[in-house]
Amino acid sequence: MIDNSDIATLFTHPDCTYSGAKKAELDEEGVKYREVDLALHPDRWPDLEEFTGGERITPVFVGPASLEIGYHGAT
Repeated sequence: MIDNSDIATLFTHPDCTYSGAKKAELDEEGVKYREVDLALHPDRWPDLEEFTGGERITPVFVGPASLEIGYHGAT
């Protein structure tokens, strides 16, 4: 479950090159986020699917006031 804190959540998967690109971009911009690696935490897939309408796509960035599905919103 995602909490309502001011820290964003980034759902990633190691097989997804866009996940690495999104992490690098956020790190470069100094954005604070909590990473959920779905390979390590497969029990969190349902959380991701709530945002994607059931699709298993990464990365998914959930910010306090924003949602980005795919890298730069490309799905």
